Amino acid sequence: MSQTNIDPINKDDLPTVFGMMTKPINQLEKIKKYPCILAPFMMVSIILSLSNIISTLANASEAPFNRVLLNLYYAPALIVFGLLVSTLIFSFFLLLFAKFENKIVEFQQLLSLVLFANIFDAIGVLTVAILVSFVQEPNLFIYLINWGFSVVTYLLIVLGLKKIAEFGPFLSFIAPALFYSLFYLIEFMF
Repeated sequence: MSQTNIDPINKDDLPTVFGMMTKPINQLEKIKKYPCILAPFMMVSIILSLSNIISTLANASEAPFNRVLLNLYYAPALIVFGLLVSTLIFSFFLLLFAKFENKIVEFQQLLSLVLFANIFDAIGVLTVAILVSFVQEPNLFIYLINWGFSVVTYLLIVLGLKKIAEFGPFLSFIAPALFYSLFYLIEFMF
């Protein structure tokens, strides 16, 4: 009987949410080796649910009480479901591009990349929710903050596609841009 040596995974080798904020290039290398899905999914879900709660409570005086309770009760489940579906579709879309270009990348790696990058987008949504709850008249500056976080998310996905899927510079920019364009077009239609 032969024995196989399985190297234990060192905790320092796993990608972290905090590491994505401080050393994103290093974390992208870790995502390529050890894709992690549950931690960033939970983090994004919690941040988005918290931003929904803040927004709902900030506008509670304008809405009927039963609408506020309904929003507080059902919205987090819808946010988690929407996050799951959108990240799965986006990751599958990126996988199609990778297979078309004959790149060797796993679906888990792309899903992990999208989830870790979406942490920045979720922080932007939370920041806007907090600012709007304090400032009753939202202004352009508040929405530019959210846009800035979205740009960081996009750039992290571009860098991740270069690092993890080994896309060229053109494809790294075009694949996410095409998906976002299609997503917003479909959203605009409905």
